[in-house]
Amino acid sequence: MAFDFNAALALEHDGAGVPSRDNPFDLAPVKHSLAKHDIEIDLMVQRAEALEVDGERAQTLAVEMAGQAKKLNNTIEKARKGFVEGPNEFVKSVNNLAKRFQERLLTIENGLKRKLSAYAQRQELERRKTEAAARQAQAELQNRLDEEAKDSGVEPVKIEAPVVPKADGPVRTAAGTAYQKKVWTFNVKDAQAVPREYLAVDERKIREAVRAGVRQIPGVDIFEETQTALRA
Repeated sequence: MAFDFNAALALEHDGAGVPSRDNPFDLAPVKHSLAKHDIEIDLMVQRAEALEVDGERAQTLAVEMAGQAKKLNNTIEKARKGFVEGPNEFVKSVNNLAKRFQERLLTIENGLKRKLSAYAQRQELERRKTEAAARQAQAELQNRLDEEAKDSGVEPVKIEAPVVPKADGPVRTAAGTAYQKKVWTFNVKDAQAVPREYLAVDERKIREAVRAGVRQIPGVDIFEETQTALRA
């Protein structure tokens, strides 16, 4: 059986693959333009999987098949780019236009959130100071009552510990609601002291080093392998 994939490489332009002006996002013309390759590609897959590279003839055939598959892939990629080029440019323009406004609005939002957080922290600090002072006053009063009860020979009266309510309720307005939440975060103070289980290998730097000629890196196995490159 011949392994000729060239039939799949022909892209007819019959006008049916042109997006509709009424609906530029209609997938029907895209499907119509690419559907003609379904059968050819299925056949290519079957034949490629069935081929055993066990000699020079099969080697040459494999190169031919791979090259034709690469050419068809490039052709379909070109068609894909043709379909999405206009919408992509439109999306890019809209995103850039909106970003100009969003960046300024995000600056406003983040700045006000920082101010609200700072105010909430000051409130919490004042609450803790008030609570500490109330506890100290309660302890002093309890000591006096205990002494008086001891002098009088009666059972001392226990005063309940003061509770200063937290001001952590949400602030609601017509435009939005803000509330405080506690989150755990971190800052790295000494990268050398961080345990290994929290570290990640920078494969990009290793790859750059290997390309630059480095052949020995502790903990890394650097080896040479054979890869096949195709030019279509």
